[in-house]
Order: sequence, then structure tokens, then C-alpha cells
Amino acid sequence: MPDTRRGTHPQGGEPFQIAPYDPACPAVFAIRGECLRAALGDAAPSIGHIGPTSVPGLTAKLVIDIQISVASLEPADPFLDPLTGMGLVHRADNAERTKRYFREPPGRPRTHVHVRQLGSFSRRFPLLFRDPPTPGPSTPAGSPATPTPEPGRRERMRKARDSARGLPENSEGGAGVVQSTWRGLDDTKAPGL
Repeated sequence: MPDTRRGTHPQGGEPFQIAPYDPACPAVFAIRGECLRAALGDAAPSIGHIGPTSVPGLTAKLVIDIQISVASLEPADPFLDPLTGMGLVHRADNAERTKRYFREPPGRPRTHVHVRQLGSFSRRFPLLFRDPPTPGPSTPAGSPATPTPEPGRRERMRKARDSARGLPENSEGGAGVVQSTWRGLDDTKAPGL
């Protein structure tokens, strides 16, 4: 059995496990994503695998995070009815108002479904984690297509996220880091399905 660490989520009190990367995660996402695509149709221009399990080699919570992009969060009926019809549980009490949040039905494997508006900051931010910026024209020949994140990047990203949520900044960083980092991220691409 792989070495795992257990903990409790600081906000919800739910237990979780941290485990080594599972190469089956992309296939698990593909199956769940196809079901979502069938239920949502044109209401969701993009359905993508996000979060730690979408990054090969990264130790992560044993949860598949899925981002569904929609034209607008209101009215919610175009996505709310199909998702709840599949048995997903709408967490209307979720404090983050930049998305609509759904969880797996009771007794099913952990799945977090985040519905976000196309073009929004909150939709682009998780893509930075999954799709780091590619090297520019000054990249030396023979360098890898996807660079290894530079030291301190995770901390700067955390500070940027907190700043964007209106939390106080306790050192340098902030949303400007994210703004400059994602300039090359194409929001019109449909990651995943």
C-alpha cells in the first residue's frame, strides 16, 4: 500500500488522505468527464481536470477536481438541473461566490465539481497550477517544453490567490503575480473534454 498521510480539512472538518500521484487519475477524470459532457451538452463549453491530481507526479489529496466552464453562473438552471439529476450534491453554502460547487453523491469516490464562468479570474487560476506557462522565445534550445516551477512559485501563487479573495497580504506578491504569469494562457482553449 502506498505511503499516505491523513488529515482533516481546516474549513470543513472532513478527513482526507494525501497519497503519491496515481497514474489512473486522468482515466478516472475521462470517465467522469464524459458523463458530465453527456448531461450538460452545450451548457458547458469546457470541462477540465484541475487540481493536484491533474499534475503528473504530484502528491495529492485523493480527490478528482473537475472544472466546468459556463457562459454565466446565473441563471443556474442550465447546469444545476443536469448536475443534481446525476446525483451530484450542490453545496449552496459554499462561501466562494465565484463558483458553484458540487460534491459526489454519498458513498461514491471523492469528486469536487467547480462550475465557473468562462473568462473569469477564478476559472483561469486553477489552470495556472495545471498548465504552467511555457518558455518564451529566449528559452535555450533543448530545454523542456514545460519548465520546472521556480523556487517560491507556490508561495507567490498562494499569496496571489489570497489577495484576489480580498485577504490581507503579509508580504510581496499579490494578484499582479498571477496577472503577469497567465498572460500567455488562452482562456478560449477547452481543456479536458
